[in-house]
Amino acid sequence: MKRYNERCIISKKYSPQLFDSNEYIKSLSWLFSTADSTHTWIRSGIHIPTNFKSMVSSYRLIADCTADSAKIEILLIKAQIGVKIEDSEKILSDFVCWYMGQSRADITAAAAVPSTGSGYAEFIAKSPRLCGFSIPQDILAYMCTSAIKNFLRKACSLTRTALDGYFSPSYALYDDTIIRSKAKMIDTALSSLKFCDIAAGDGSIALSMAEAVSNVRLSLNRYLAPCPDRTKESLYRHFITNSLYATDCDGGAIQTLRTELMLLFLEVKTKLEHLVCGSILTEDLFREIRGGFDIIVTTPPHMRQELFSSVKEELRRYKSSTVSGTDLYCYYAERALELLAKGGSLALLMSNRWMRTDYGQSIREIFASIEITNIVDFGSLTPIEEYNIPTAVISAVNTQPESSLFFTAVDELTYGDINIYAAEHTKVIPQEKITSDRWIFNSDEISALLNKISLNSEPLGKIVSNKIYRGILTGLNEAFVVNAETAAALIALSPQNREIIRPFLSGRNVRRFEEPEIQKYLIFIPKGYTDKKRGDTQALEWFASTHTSAARYLAKFEAKAARRSDKGDYWWELRPCKYYDAFEVPKIICPSIVKRLSATMDNKHLYANDKTIIIPVEDYCLLGLINSKLMDFCFRKVATELKNEHFELKPGVLSSLPIHKRLSEHRDKTCREIEAAAIRLSELYSLSPLKTASLFHDEKITAEKNLNRLVYRLYKLTPKEIALIENY
Repeated sequence: MKRYNERCIISKKYSPQLFDSNEYIKSLSWLFSTADSTHTWIRSGIHIPTNFKSMVSSYRLIADCTADSAKIEILLIKAQIGVKIEDSEKILSDFVCWYMGQSRADITAAAAVPSTGSGYAEFIAKSPRLCGFSIPQDILAYMCTSAIKNFLRKACSLTRTALDGYFSPSYALYDDTIIRSKAKMIDTALSSLKFCDIAAGDGSIALSMAEAVSNVRLSLNRYLAPCPDRTKESLYRHFITNSLYATDCDGGAIQTLRTELMLLFLEVKTKLEHLVCGSILTEDLFREIRGGFDIIVTTPPHMRQELFSSVKEELRRYKSSTVSGTDLYCYYAERALELLAKGGSLALLMSNRWMRTDYGQSIREIFASIEITNIVDFGSLTPIEEYNIPTAVISAVNTQPESSLFFTAVDELTYGDINIYAAEHTKVIPQEKITSDRWIFNSDEISALLNKISLNSEPLGKIVSNKIYRGILTGLNEAFVVNAETAAALIALSPQNREIIRPFLSGRNVRRFEEPEIQKYLIFIPKGYTDKKRGDTQALEWFASTHTSAARYLAKFEAKAARRSDKGDYWWELRPCKYYDAFEVPKIICPSIVKRLSATMDNKHLYANDKTIIIPVEDYCLLGLINSKLMDFCFRKVATELKNEHFELKPGVLSSLPIHKRLSEHRDKTCREIEAAAIRLSELYSLSPLKTASLFHDEKITAEKNLNRLVYRLYKLTPKEIALIENY
């Protein structure tokens, strides 16, 4: 079971007053309108884990409420004789979290009382299970702070310098003249702003923003006329009741957030109508907000396109829908910008892949039209373990772009506090680099090198007439992909099956220069095959009689095969594809998930799965170029970084690689030497592992160095430029 930590405790306080269970229940009962007040059970000490028995004697559930998927409970905890509540808060709060894990509650309001019934402690805890992941506090603080600073900069005409100073831990060292003179304006702007989280989840962003805004307003007290009502609690409550808007598709998550806030402010008996369940992408929520929200901070959900295909038609109006492979978070980013007021401030925590992928083009185009102020890019790192994808924080303002933005590349997870790290590792990026093209922010040296490489080059796609294809997607590998034994059996039982069974490569079987090892086979029945062959015979009858063993084998998967959205004319056929013929010729094959750019030559007309990319040409010079360190360097600058130092190769990325014009024009001596080097490396790598590991090891190393030397010569690189690539 997951161990819940201290951050699960939302609120806890000790009261020396005499504990009255009836009064306590009464004070909370209005929160639990659907609860049965008689719902009571007691667990004795035998049910309590050993590590809590020194403090806890028994516990009693007196009410629960299940609203949507949120489970909310009121719990009474009886402490052991002699235990002082104020001295044992940590163990008792840990007990509450343990209980929540056992009961799967999302909110627990608990009162711990000693056996004497005197003083007591109140705990309000929440389970992190609904949110899916927990955002580190330093990242939450960075997002909220950057959003507030951008908002105030526009709303109050403040400079970045003044705001950076005001939000600095060393504020006392800065000149506060500007802040002092505009304190009333700043307070008014913060008191009247409208904030929204459009994918609220567990509400951690909403609560962090409430904390941040109330802290800023509280700090303004030093400049404003004394007012006894301007306490942290009152300012926090003002934000919750007047500024906070939030929505999520999960009704349980919204109910949990409502309950948290109501438990924090019991005297504010409101339903918090600004917290709504619904789809912000397809429903007209918050139509009452004229002109848009002043601040939006959110973490959009991550979901591959094929997983939300059922609602794709409802999303047609978004620009993101026009790009193949778009992830769901792109739609949320686009919607956030729609809901943002003119001059409004935005902070998004989401995947960073949109900055460098084809499907992110529409979002890049939209962001290029507004003012991006800061980007913190974690590269291939995953600072939020449960989120499990490369991440970035982007801060922006809905105004015309300025001349530059601040960019921070995080290269290790030991950065400490991201606020401090970003301040110390920021570089300025000119606005002209913010276009719909892939965002690649390099040092001046690397930028100059990439420009030189591209100077006399053309995109690979142009060199090969855009004949770059993804491998075959069957839609049901468990049916159509078989091992060697099954393939042999199907052919032995029905020799006609030899026509429809093809050697089938997976991406993991494709290695640089090596002759591919065949481990799987494809039952290859493309769309149109049946009708072309059957004549006047009924389709299924023809298939069963002609390919008997294959038909009998596939029949086990008929239900699943028939449900495919991309099948052929019949359930036993593969999806339509215009380039099946490309597998029947010599070709270069690349795996799509790699640590370095890799390719091999296939002269055996092999088929390959969707974790490969093929170029239907027999060109060893091109093969050598793709396998060179120089091209791997270029690839890493545009490819999507994955976990564990892997990269994702897509047809669009491969198509963009800069190939020297001499490969398409006049191939000189250097090109011919690269071709010869690639052929020799293909021979060496295709030898048996035993021979390769011993006899030819040194020759392989020498041949690799020779290939890279020739490629560097082709692009006329200097020793300094070569060193940049070799040491990258």
